Amino acid sequence: MEEHSTSIDPQSGMVKTVLRLFIAIGVMLLAAGLFFLIKSINTQSKYQKTTGEIVGFTSTGSVMNDTQTYKPVIRYGVNGRQYEFVSDVSSSTYRIGQKVPVRFDPASPQSATIGGVGAYLGPIILLPLGVIFIIVPAAVMRFIRPKE
Repeated sequence: MEEHSTSIDPQSGMVKTVLRLFIAIGVMLLAAGLFFLIKSINTQSKYQKTTGEIVGFTSTGSVMNDTQTYKPVIRYGVNGRQYEFVSDVSSSTYRIGQKVPVRFDPASPQSATIGGVGAYLGPIILLPLGVIFIIVPAAVMRFIRPKE
């Protein structure tokens, strides 16, 4: 079976360097995704479950350069005491009054995070991106050869 390859300019050295850079970025994305996945799994397994309610939003970013996002402020109760926290996750799907799963540290109930799928949003985004950033450039490198 004959292998197909694409001819590239003599600048294929530069092309390979760029492809290697993409692979390095992919490895970093994978590492970050794995880090956040392990952190989320540990948090979700050690923290206790409760239900919270979105009571407002706080803005982050800059209005000037159109990077403003809104993070939900979530209120939840533990042993008759009310706590609030600002979620790490910005999403346009949250609404005031919406009930959301909350995980809190039983030793320190004011330490909390959104439970459910939202807790895994970072890894859900970073891991596939890392794989793409590794596989695509590696496949391209496999099939390029200098122009003769």
